Amino acid sequence: MARAAPAGPAVAAVNDANVQESLRSAQDQLNKGKIDEALRMLQAVHSYAVDNLQLMACVGEAYEKARNNDQALSQDQKETLYLRQQRMGGLVAAYTKVRGESAYNLGLAYVKKGDAPQARKYLVEACRTAPFSMDPASLWMRSKDLFLKISGLEGEF
Repeated sequence: MARAAPAGPAVAAVNDANVQESLRSAQDQLNKGKIDEALRMLQAVHSYAVDNLQLMACVGEAYEKARNNDQALSQDQKETLYLRQQRMGGLVAAYTKVRGESAYNLGLAYVKKGDAPQARKYLVEACRTAPFSMDPASLWMRSKDLFLKISGLEGEF
């Protein structure tokens, strides 16, 4: 389970309307060296993204099962579920990106706080979430490289 962010001023509730702004604000706080504030915001963004992805997976499975196996559903209802699944696909992509970015930034924040075990946990999550890329500026490569650096494995792989 994730370690609670340090106590401090309350973080505004993250929602679909402000998730991107909340992530940018947290990154700004991190860049300004306000690590505790950034951690609080990043934890809220990360939790929101993870929760939404879990719900979408659950709902998507139920829709798929109903569309394929529920003989009591009309064709219109099956088509409605199909369209909802298609819309959810875009949301899954968006929230997967937010999850990866927030995980990387949490890792970076924990590195700056000197908490390597917590940093490694989030950096691994970022590598698992972000698409693979050889671009040194990519989220995947930055996550991997930071993990290797704090683990003393730079240049190993």
